[in-house]
Amino acid sequence: MASGLLWLLFECNWRHYHNRPSPSRFG
Repeated sequence: MASGLLWLLFECNWRHYHNRPSPSRFG
């Protein structure tokens, strides 16, 4: 499924705008 890609995009965007580790499922 595309959920993996969506999570990657979310991670990249979060780190770009917040400059901190994202609250992702990967920890």
